[in-house]
Amino acid sequence: MTDKAVSALTSLTGANTATGDLLYIVDISEAAAADRSKKITAEELQNYLKKFPATIGVGGATPAASGAGVSFPATASASSDANTLDDYEEGDCSTSLIISGTTTSGTGTYTAQQGTYVKVGGMVTVYGYVAWSAHTGTGNLTVSGLPFTSSSISFGTASIGYFSSISLTASNVAILYLEPGAAYLRLRQYPVGGGVESAVPMDSAGEIMFSVTYRAA
Repeated sequence: MTDKAVSALTSLTGANTATGDLLYIVDISEAAAADRSKKITAEELQNYLKKFPATIGVGGATPAASGAGVSFPATASASSDANTLDDYEEGDCSTSLIISGTTTSGTGTYTAQQGTYVKVGGMVTVYGYVAWSAHTGTGNLTVSGLPFTSSSISFGTASIGYFSSISLTASNVAILYLEPGAAYLRLRQYPVGGGVESAVPMDSAGEIMFSVTYRAA
């Protein structure tokens, strides 16, 4: 059997016969209908698969023009099957990451806004760094502008890699988390040695570096 590009194949079926299991492949490149359905051996199937393209588009996505991999559509085509990978995305969310107050959002001057994310299926991981000054927000401090809203049934866990110039209550340490159904991180504090946690008031200047993993809505 002559090697063919995978794009010429439309179906692959199996049959159990008295002489063993056979594979039948439908090849639309053959002019005569009688020639389109053929028995193939395992070696011949391997030759077909060697012709598989370097990039594959699923869910109507156009295959990438460079490199190798699987392309997903810009808007996820969600599958109802929990065991199906239906989305993958990498991106930059630097300009969307901002500091906001819970009473009035306010505005600030940013000396750093850095953010990237990876979304695999429904799981999102964001890496961010924000540094600001002269902020006019009031209330409690939040980090806003995550690329996806979180699931309404799960919290997101965040870690703080760097923290500077943000005022905390004496003998307290900072924590950061994402509530269900939100696209922002809450900054909280709790006493060293244990105790009741509390909000961190809005600060006009500061720096925070973090990562957070959560399930998207």
